Amino acid sequence: MKRPLPSIYLRLPSPVAPLVRAPLLERLLARAGGSSTATDWRGDAFRLIAPDGAPPPAPGAAALFAARGPGDGACAYLATPVHYEAAMTSVHLAPQGILRFEAAQAAQLAADFNRRFAGGGQRLIAGGGALIMVFDRALVADTHDPQEALGLDIGPFQAVGADANGLRRLGSEIEMWLFDHALNRPGATGGSPPVSGLWLWGGGAVVQRLPAIDGWTAGDDALFGAWPAAATAARAAATHAVALHTTAGHGSRSGVVVLSSPPGTDGWPAAEAHWLWPAAAELAAGRLRCLSLSAGRRCHAVDARFKWRLWRRPRPWWEYFA
Repeated sequence: MKRPLPSIYLRLPSPVAPLVRAPLLERLLARAGGSSTATDWRGDAFRLIAPDGAPPPAPGAAALFAARGPGDGACAYLATPVHYEAAMTSVHLAPQGILRFEAAQAAQLAADFNRRFAGGGQRLIAGGGALIMVFDRALVADTHDPQEALGLDIGPFQAVGADANGLRRLGSEIEMWLFDHALNRPGATGGSPPVSGLWLWGGGAVVQRLPAIDGWTAGDDALFGAWPAAATAARAAATHAVALHTTAGHGSRSGVVVLSSPPGTDGWPAAEAHWLWPAAAELAAGRLRCLSLSAGRRCHAVDARFKWRLWRRPRPWWEYFA
């Protein structure tokens, strides 16, 4: 039986200032066939490459497996370094407040944390530049990806649920510990903002294996970066981009791309050249069924008919995801 045409789910970073226009992206969005609310974009994207409809593991559990393989512990949460800004009556996550560590910095912070909080029922694991908090018992809480809170009051984004109080209490203890940490001493950050805390999110039960996928992944994401063979294949094909995926090695398999560079940044021209231009060409040629463009809580589906919707005037791309 002939496989259906492949689709691509492309996730963009949440819009943050300064906002810069992106003509090709805006033309595709203007001519999309429809839009939907993306309350769980990872789940939506995973269904595209899950052969049997299996749910994805939690991002924290997937990141732990990618870093350490099968391991002990009950559950794992991502521990993303962040920088807060104090307002008159609230605390905001800075617009550029998601911080990235070098592997050596992450490893040192994890070692320091595990000495300071020994015996507390949790440990911090460094996986490259990422940090993962592993708990000895299951902790159930609804959390938010810090991308959702950039530039906003963090109050509405606090964890809720059965074990949320424990997570929030640990977060407060980490903030006090980091205040005097060597990483935040003058000159230690190399000009980057100080680390205010570790944002605990994306938690779930530790997994002993990852579910099989029937597709490929590319880009920078705790969940979709956990399948190294698929991700490596997709990145290797990036010079030929979508055309290679749909005509060669990947055949008619669908894929998920998670971009870390929004329009206006140094990485955007390469991302646009590797993914958007080839995807538009494959759509026009009838070799790609759908390109889903997702950011924030909105997702727009672009199909081959985009080339006929010439009457739609593009707007600034961030308005489509408001």
